[in-house]
Order: sequence, then structure tokens, then C-alpha cells
Amino acid sequence: MHTNRIWNIQYTALFLVNVILNISFYMTATALSKHLVDLSFPVAAAGSIIGIMPMASMLIRPVSGWICDRFRKKRLLGLFLLINALCVAGYGFAQHSLVFYLLRIFHGVSFGMTTTITMAMIAGYIPEGRMGEGLGYFGLAQTLAVAIGPSVGLFLSGIAGNHIMFLFASLCVIVSVILSTLLKDDAVQGSQRISNPSGSKSQFKLQSFIAKEAVLYGVITVALSSTNGIENSYIALYGEQFGMGNVGWYFTLSAVTLLFSRTLCGKLMDKKGFSVVLYPGIASVILAFLLLSWASTTNAAALFAAAAILKAIGVGAVQPSLQAATIQAVEPERRGAATSTFYIGTDLGQASAPAIAGKLVDVRGYPFMYRTYTIPLFCVCLLYAAVVFRRRNKASQKIHPQLSDQ
Repeated sequence: MHTNRIWNIQYTALFLVNVILNISFYMTATALSKHLVDLSFPVAAAGSIIGIMPMASMLIRPVSGWICDRFRKKRLLGLFLLINALCVAGYGFAQHSLVFYLLRIFHGVSFGMTTTITMAMIAGYIPEGRMGEGLGYFGLAQTLAVAIGPSVGLFLSGIAGNHIMFLFASLCVIVSVILSTLLKDDAVQGSQRISNPSGSKSQFKLQSFIAKEAVLYGVITVALSSTNGIENSYIALYGEQFGMGNVGWYFTLSAVTLLFSRTLCGKLMDKKGFSVVLYPGIASVILAFLLLSWASTTNAAALFAAAAILKAIGVGAVQPSLQAATIQAVEPERRGAATSTFYIGTDLGQASAPAIAGKLVDVRGYPFMYRTYTIPLFCVCLLYAAVVFRRRNKASQKIHPQLSDQ
């Protein structure tokens, strides 16, 4: 890449692909459950159909990196975007539960693949030394989609019906397919050319699926994404205990804060390093959960607002920095495996936390649950500090081997 501009043609095109894909996803996710109930599916069956998609996405994740690293990313992206579009359109025509299950499975596979491919590709379009900043901007696509997608989906369903809404969501993905034609398979980062020759490496090894260099960041991601899963699943129910009614403002406040924290903290990571962002970011999330655990009828609104801001600051700081550190931990031709490792951590955290947290709530209540989930965050900070100390100690011994003999 001969320019130091982040917003080059390739980056901008892939950013728009990511925005449009996520808008379609959130349009569909918001309206599908109501659509299934309108078709006379029992609520339990509708929940089962909806839940099969993230499961399929999680199951494809370990091999998504291997596929991404061994075939042309541009072709893969176009293929799985097209599958995604067909699945979304299919929701508007399906009637039988088996058809919905199949559509959700293929939708989950395509979504899991596209997120891995786009993350691996975007790294090649970001100028050297600006990875944290570039990934911070790229992550704003999901923030924008959360703000736009659900309201657009519900609006279209209300005025034109679910069938038209699903067709519109499908057409959005078709637009992203067209945009993907602007991308190049080979990108230059600094003086280094990144390429992924088709089928050049076909060995089935563990490192083809999991990047061991990125496992530490994957473990941190599990702890961080667990807090996202808990927030999405229980903040509304917790608010009801204090008579707060609709707490949609909590997520709006969080999204606005996230918009700024992602932008600013990505630059900080590039200039000062991962550790400078990790510790205060995790501390911010811990404090947010502690504030939620201290909520009462008299102070709930104020503490919820403070927690929304603090958690968004922490997640906005740490998440893009984790993505950047994960990608930078491996050589360019293994970015697919590294990205897969990161997303496995994300999936594990978001999938496991709501179930575990629900049991904690049943046994001891919400305050105990929020306090308990500060422990994994504290532990991953200790783990990272210990690994960094060990690496520095080994590096010091290599430079001064005589010290280890004394």
C-alpha cells in the first residue's frame, strides 16, 4: 500500500460491505421471531429456529480460517455474501419449519465465513502502524448497523409486510456483493505483499485452524464478550426490578459512547501499545459491572447510565485492540487462522455467559451475578501480565545469557 491513508478505495469498499451486511443481519434478526409467530409457529419453535443460526456460525468458525487462508478471499467473500442474500430472501417465502432450519443453518455458515474473511482482508488494506485505528473504524460498522437495522426492519415490516422487508434486506446484501467486486485479493501493507494463492497449502494441522500465537488474545476475548452476552440478555430484565420500564436508552447511550471510544482508543493502541489500552479498558468494564451490582430503586437510572458509558468505553478500547493484536501476532498468510481464533473466543463468551449467568441469577440474584463476572476480567489481566513478564524475562536472558548462570 503506497499511501498512508486508511480510507483508501479498498478499505472504504470493504467497510461499506460490512455496514450493509450487518444492517441486513439486524433487520432480519429483529423481525424474524415475529414473522414466525405470525405464521403460527409456537414461541418455543421460533426460538429454536432463531437459535440454530449462531450455533451454525460457531461450528463453522474453526475451519473458516483454514478456508480463508487457502482460497482467494475475494471469491470466497462474493460466494458467501450471495448465499447470505438467498437465505434472507428465503425467509419471506418459507412456510415449513424444516425449510426455516435449513435457511438458518446456511445463513449462520455464510455469516460466520464472511465475518472471518472481511476481518482477514481488511488488515491488508490498513497502512502499516495504524492497525488499531483502522480496525477501530471498521468495527463502527456493527455500531451503525445496530442503530439503523432494527428500526428499518420494523418500519418496513409495519408498512409493507415481512415479505417485502426480507426482500429489501436481501437486496442490501446483493449491493454488498457488487461492492465486493471493487476489492483486490492481494494487498500491500508497507513494503510487504500479502497474497493467498489458491490451494498452495493443504495440510490439515492444528495451526491451520487455531493460531497458537493468538490464543492468549482469544482467552481475553472470551472474558470480554461474556460481558456483552450478559448485557444483551439481562439488562432489560434487571431494569424491570427497579421499575425502569423500557431501558432502550441504555443501549443508545452505549452505542454513542462506543462510537467515540473505538475511534480514539484504536489510535492510542497504535502509538502506545496493547497493554496501555488493555488494563484501563478492562478496569472500566469491571467498574461498570460493579455499579450495576450496587443499583437500587433510588439510584438505578444514574448507575445504569454510568455503567453504559463505562462499559462502552472499555469495550471500545479493548475489542479493536484485541483484533489488531491478534492479526499482528501472525504472518500475513495466516490471518484467517488468527481471525478465526479471535471469533471463536467471541462466540464462546457470548454463547456460554447468558446460560451460566442465568443460573447465578436464579441462585443468588443479579448483583451477585454481575460481581461474579468481574472475576474473569480480573484474571485475564493477571494472565496477560504474567505472560508479558515471562516473555520479557526470556528475551532478557537471550540478550544477557550470563545472568541466567549466576
